[in-house]
Amino acid sequence: MPTTFNAIFLGNTGTFNIDPTEGNAISENAIDLVGQTNGSPADPLFERIVTVTALDRAGQAGSLDTNRVGTDQVQYTLPGAGSQTVATFEGLGVYDATVTFFDGSTGNVSAVVFQDEARNLFLAPEITANADSAIFQSGPIVSMRLNGLISNSGNLTADRGAANFITCFVAGTMIETPEGPRPVEDLREGDAVITVDAGVQMLRWVGSRDLDVRDTDNLKPIRIRIGALGLGLPNADLLVSPQHRVLVRSAVAQRMFGTNEVLVAAKQLTALPGIEMVEDAAQVTYVHLLFDDHQLVTSNGAVSESLFTGPQALKGVSEEARAEILALFPDLAEIGADMELRQPARPVVPGRQARKLAERHLANQKPVVG
Repeated sequence: MPTTFNAIFLGNTGTFNIDPTEGNAISENAIDLVGQTNGSPADPLFERIVTVTALDRAGQAGSLDTNRVGTDQVQYTLPGAGSQTVATFEGLGVYDATVTFFDGSTGNVSAVVFQDEARNLFLAPEITANADSAIFQSGPIVSMRLNGLISNSGNLTADRGAANFITCFVAGTMIETPEGPRPVEDLREGDAVITVDAGVQMLRWVGSRDLDVRDTDNLKPIRIRIGALGLGLPNADLLVSPQHRVLVRSAVAQRMFGTNEVLVAAKQLTALPGIEMVEDAAQVTYVHLLFDDHQLVTSNGAVSESLFTGPQALKGVSEEARAEILALFPDLAEIGADMELRQPARPVVPGRQARKLAERHLANQKPVVG
């Protein structure tokens, strides 16, 4: 069966071939990608997310074979391309890599990078949820540098997680402030916002990005319709990115996780009535709000999160953003124990458990905010 996952298109390598010698499971030229940086502020990687279908024709079951057994293929449509590409899988490398996020912070990961016969290069998502996937999904990725080669041996596992790589509000969302609700796109650094836990807090950074999502379902917003969460919330349709987490407050959460309040990515709640992907979305403006700490804010009456660049993502600061970010967050100058103290505002429920949480609410006909 074909297996589909989200990947980031890193670019076309021209004549470079990661695996020039067939008949073995070694990608001989993988070492030559070390030192390469893909993506930039002008051409960020979060705008290059594509849906890839792995076509496992033969050879090792459940994998795309580096040694060309059965001519395994990948199928995808590149950003801005008018037609679909189907190309033979070529090879891969696993790298020690550094990803730089939209807010200038960075994270260190082990990155699985693969190439096809069309010489297109991709970053694959992790197979299952782990520390690396947490970093990849902790913020919009602008660029990635390959620092060193970990492995150039093996095949690409076809059954992989479907990461989304972006967390933010959609323009038009009304955020509660001391002056009353304000459109999120009108907020600026230094503006006051009412938070659930810490009262009035000043925004330390605001970012936005206009995206064409017509051909990228994994970037299309999730609509949470009026009242879909319970208690009449939200009070107007709320649109957020798929990874944006909303507050679930219920007895079901208490039984499952030992606390009645948890944060769940919007895309994990789509089994519930009134929560669905906006299928016909074309252009969307995503807005990021950052405070000194991870905060919960009121958005269209419902409680959801601010941008969280937690301990996994905040492993350093890019040179380009160092002056600006360090001026706002002096503690980033010393990455150490103090960084590990940064925690999410509520426990974050991972994908499979989050879907089970939604299923239990549905089965028991209980609202997720009670």
